[in-house]
Parts: sequence; C-alpha cells; structure tokens
Amino acid sequence: MSSKEKVLKILEELSLDELREARSCIENLITRIKEEGAKSQEKADQEDYILMERREQERFYEIFPCKLKMADKQEESTFEGTVVDISKGGLRLKTNKKLEAGSVLVLSPDYDRIYKKIFVEVVRVNEFMGQYEIGVRHILPDDNTKK
Repeated sequence: MSSKEKVLKILEELSLDELREARSCIENLITRIKEEGAKSQEKADQEDYILMERREQERFYEIFPCKLKMADKQEESTFEGTVVDISKGGLRLKTNKKLEAGSVLVLSPDYDRIYKKIFVEVVRVNEFMGQYEIGVRHILPDDNTKK
C-alpha cells in the first residue's frame, strides 16, 4: 500500500469536523512550505547576485611575492605568499600555510621597502597539492589589529 493510500484510508475514518481540522493543518503546512521555499529562493538569488557582482569587478592579474602575518598574533614570524590577482574588493593569493576563513592578516608586498601594511580578511580557502589558494577582502584596521 502506497503512502497516499494509507493517508486516504486514515482520512476516510475521520469525522467531518476532524476532516476540516486536518484540511486546515494541511493548508497551514502548504503555506509554510511555500514561504520557506520563497525565502530560500530569495536568499539564493541574493547570494548569486552578490557573487556575480563581486566577479564582475575588474581584476588585475599581477603576480608578486608578499609577506603575511596573522594580525592577532604579531609575535609570530611572517610567512611568505604570492599575490595572484587584485580587484577593488580584495585579492587572491597562494601560500603554503593553512589559514581559516575569518582570519585577519597583515599583508606587505615583498618589493615594498617601506613595509606598508594592508589588512585583509580571509573569505575563502582552497587546498591543492600542499598549496593554499586564499581569497581575501580588504578591511580597515581596528585598534586591535594596528599593534
């Protein structure tokens, strides 16, 4: 016996008042599922738009070495990376060090003898053969990261 047949058998045994109550419950369930689906679709559409907007930004494929340091662990030594491309919102780099999304880094171009600091937040990490491709977004330093 299929699920539909089982449900129909149960419904046939209900009184008229119980059937009306069941119909009300089913209609509420249908409404809730539709609303959740609409919200999920709306959220997915927004995420797609943001991703498209980010990807539409002009990218400059500049490859240069850089020094990186965890912003909250200034006592740790720097590690090396390579910037692969730069856009208005962030940049993509490669490094041998595994990093977590949400980490805040201080980046200095290796050719910069003045050692300018660029603060970035890790938003994406992809590992491939022991190398990590890191997507970061530019951020403004706060009092905790300036030290």
